[in-house]
Amino acid sequence: MDSTGDGNALETLVAQSAGVLLTMGLSAEPAAVRRVAEVLAKNVSEGSGLDMDDAVQCLTPEGVADAIARAAEGDDQAVAVRPVRARDGAVAVPPWVSGRLVMALAKIAQWAGPNGATRSQHHAFDLSVELGDALLHSKDSGLMEIHLDLLAEVQKLAEQAADRIESGKWSPCPCGQRHDGEDVPQAFVVALRSDAELAGRLLSKAEGD
Repeated sequence: MDSTGDGNALETLVAQSAGVLLTMGLSAEPAAVRRVAEVLAKNVSEGSGLDMDDAVQCLTPEGVADAIARAAEGDDQAVAVRPVRARDGAVAVPPWVSGRLVMALAKIAQWAGPNGATRSQHHAFDLSVELGDALLHSKDSGLMEIHLDLLAEVQKLAEQAADRIESGKWSPCPCGQRHDGEDVPQAFVVALRSDAELAGRLLSKAEGD
């Protein structure tokens, strides 16, 4: 038995919760799922007076998965969630496309960090690494292959960032706070939407072939 109660029951809950997440089109590291389950069990224990063993038994995989999904929607810092990659195949593009998308992701990460959007920041970093790896393994023809789901994730991340900047949810100030008279950098928003459109066009073309 560990400090969170019945270790076997907790591990079973974590595995089942991860399975439920997959049916929702999301994936999360087991350690992240475990952390959420532990927090929920602690809340149940403190609110009801139950010990941790019984508190874990009160939780359901659906409840844990729903908590993770809701946290992901709010860009919560505590949960590293990624969309499940269900598409097969890749699209061949010239290296400048990867360079442009990497630059967009770097800017997204630069904005996300000070604004407390740690999950978006890490996601942007992860995608940048994947694009860099694809560039290193590019073909002699001068083309490189980008996984279709990677393109979809870049498109969504760029669209979300543009929306958050334009709506004022993200501040350009390093402190991450909005200030009176602060202008929205429209040129950057336009550039992000253009990058999202580029990823979307490549994805549509590949899926239409």
